[in-house]
Amino acid sequence: MQTTTSLEDICKILHIAREPLLEAHLVHDVHLVDLQDHHLILRLTSKAPSDFTQRLGKILNHATGAIWKIEISSEIGQLTLGELRAIARQKRIEDAKSLPLVSQALKLFPGAHIDDVIEMEN
Repeated sequence: MQTTTSLEDICKILHIAREPLLEAHLVHDVHLVDLQDHHLILRLTSKAPSDFTQRLGKILNHATGAIWKIEISSEIGQLTLGELRAIARQKRIEDAKSLPLVSQALKLFPGAHIDDVIEMEN
């Protein structure tokens, strides 16, 4: 049984369930309003499919063994996972640029830039 305390956890469930389109919609078209104990409140963008909540609920019910209640809200909610990931990516790049060695390398190679920084697990 999967535990779910965040949209990232739900993304992992969709990845394991091999639902890439649903996962992409979760990342780019869903604003989390609230998530508590198998109760999910979301604001969807107009790009989310009309059956998104039904499909998501079915997968969550199966993956967690619990009955999920998914509601649609008009509340603003949080940024999408895609937006949050982009902000985190930009912060990693700015942090890397502030390192003396990286700063020197960027000065030595005009036009060079950092596309992304990937944190390695220990």
